[in-house]
Amino acid sequence: MFEGERLGQGVRAQRAASPGLEEDQRDLLAAIGIEEDAELVAAKAAAEAKPTVSCTDRFAQGLAALAQFVKRERHP
Repeated sequence: MFEGERLGQGVRAQRAASPGLEEDQRDLLAAIGIEEDAELVAAKAAAEAKPTVSCTDRFAQGLAALAQFVKRERHP
């Protein structure tokens, strides 16, 4: 932490986002020793490739699971 900022998280985010940055932004980061991290880039790409589930869909899934539980346990 430096002046309330979580610098480690910021550096990690920049290293993962490097391919999407402008060349001059990458140059500025490189000038202070922050380079792209291939593993972080790959992990970010994998996370972004996962389909997102909406709150409505999650609620429906939870409701279906609850209904199965109630039926199985014979709760009124």
